[in-house]
Amino acid sequence: MRVCNLASGSKGNCSYVESDATRLLVDIGVTAKYVVENLAELNVVPESIDAILVTHEHSDHIKGITTFAKKYNTKILCAEVLRECLTAQLPGCEHLISTYSGVFEVGDLRVTPFPLSHDSVACFGYRIEDGNASVSFATDLGCCPENVFKFIKSSAVVYLESNYDPQMLFASS
Repeated sequence: MRVCNLASGSKGNCSYVESDATRLLVDIGVTAKYVVENLAELNVVPESIDAILVTHEHSDHIKGITTFAKKYNTKILCAEVLRECLTAQLPGCEHLISTYSGVFEVGDLRVTPFPLSHDSVACFGYRIEDGNASVSFATDLGCCPENVFKFIKSSAVVYLESNYDPQMLFASS
């Protein structure tokens, strides 16, 4: 399995996961152009991406999805609870959005979504396994509930993204 973080932080998040037969992006919160340029550095053509996993609906996680998915006809995978708001936020992508319920497979990768605490409609982390190794993603962690550890504890790589800004928290309450 090959994993590369393309962007992380409040200005945008995007990660690349590759197995022998499958290529995924986790979120595209940066421009599609930025993703394409960074994939090129990995010798990956954007047309080879099998799906985009969406953690939640905030712009720093979905900003570039519309352009990328439409241009490269890439499937967008999200929890059922996110379908309605993503359909509204990703115009012209309705036909590309698919939902999951529980553990699912994309090609030769097994994906286990797990709930995260965040101020969004819903937020999910992902544990992605290829049979030999696993990588876990947990973004926008304001706190880390005990249940998260059971999903990430034996992963070879764990991507954590957390921002703490007291003024932003105060202004949003």
